[in-house]
Amino acid sequence: VYTPMQIVLSGHRVVFEPRAWAWDEASTSDDREYWRRVRTLTGNYQLLLVLPGLLNPLRNPIWLQFVFHKLGRLVSPVLLVGLLVGALFADGAFYAVAYWAQIAFWSFAVATYWSRSRLRFARPLALPYAFAVTQGAAVLAFLHFVRRDWNVWSRPR
Repeated sequence: VYTPMQIVLSGHRVVFEPRAWAWDEASTSDDREYWRRVRTLTGNYQLLLVLPGLLNPLRNPIWLQFVFHKLGRLVSPVLLVGLLVGALFADGAFYAVAYWAQIAFWSFAVATYWSRSRLRFARPLALPYAFAVTQGAAVLAFLHFVRRDWNVWSRPR
């Protein structure tokens, strides 16, 4: 992401080239996929440190896309906690339903995690589980950022 963002900040466009080829190896386990997400999200924090101009909408012509695609992933755990706490303390039936829907969603994610090796009924609950894994990776990436621990490649690949 660093190189294309440098190009964008220098005033040039980055375009899709349909004849370009890239490949990556798919993660072979949930553990490897989790650590891939941690590395990716930790890299987003590194990107903010080395290219702070990305946060300036006057300097970054794709600022809105950057905020929604990269920063949204970093702040989503905080926003989700805010939604849960807000729904818990708000008055009204709508907020009660919103609160319990969130509790059910996170419960499905936990049930899926527990069932992956035992009950094997995880398929219908894969979306909450995958979402929860991404949120957990975002929290761990933030901890790496706070500690300035960029050595995330020592984990399984």
